[in-house]
Amino acid sequence: MSLPESAGKTAPLRFRVWLCSDTSKKSPMELINEVPPIKVDGRIAVCEGASEGVGLGHPIEYICLDLEAPNVCKYCGLRYVQVHHH
Repeated sequence: MSLPESAGKTAPLRFRVWLCSDTSKKSPMELINEVPPIKVDGRIAVCEGASEGVGLGHPIEYICLDLEAPNVCKYCGLRYVQVHHH
């Protein structure tokens, strides 16, 4: 991943260290995209952003699953898709 030269100068120190220290590291978005969409039986998914016993999560997000494509939690990026039973 190539970064603009200005990114290293304007980003906060902790991000500059993370971005420039090891180019083989995956970004948070790359990591979250590796998680397959979570299948939900109903029309509404509820995301809290934390697995059992891991951190505090984020505010509860109710996600409508009426579309065919997976919907994304705006806080953590987890994807949810409705399981259609026929």
